[in-house]
Amino acid sequence: MKKYLVLGLAALLLTTVLSPETALAGGRGNGNGKPSDSGASLTVTPATVAAWGGTYVVTGSGFNAGQTVHFSVSEPGCCIAFNVAADATGNVSFSRTAGFPGTYKVDAYQWNGRKSVLMATVSFSVVEP
Repeated sequence: MKKYLVLGLAALLLTTVLSPETALAGGRGNGNGKPSDSGASLTVTPATVAAWGGTYVVTGSGFNAGQTVHFSVSEPGCCIAFNVAADATGNVSFSRTAGFPGTYKVDAYQWNGRKSVLMATVSFSVVEP
């Protein structure tokens, strides 16, 4: 009995702390892990990002104006998630410093009704300087 109570509490804790995109993974995008047909897009500059301190900028357009965009950045060292508000024309932008070399992936989500929808994604390479 105690074992099931602990497992149940752990499951409840995980579902309340996980980000919307993780908790609702089955409802993302168009159902096959690809972005929805939202028209949103992401771009990374510069074209070549240097590892160990190089700065990259992610810009996006076509998001729902004035609404929060949930970003998930997967890096070779781990991952990070954060929010950025889309401006009045549906544009977003943020910058980060690169760490380990390798492939980085940025996913952008927005709420659509009662689910988090994958709106756009971009991958890029970070190389040794």
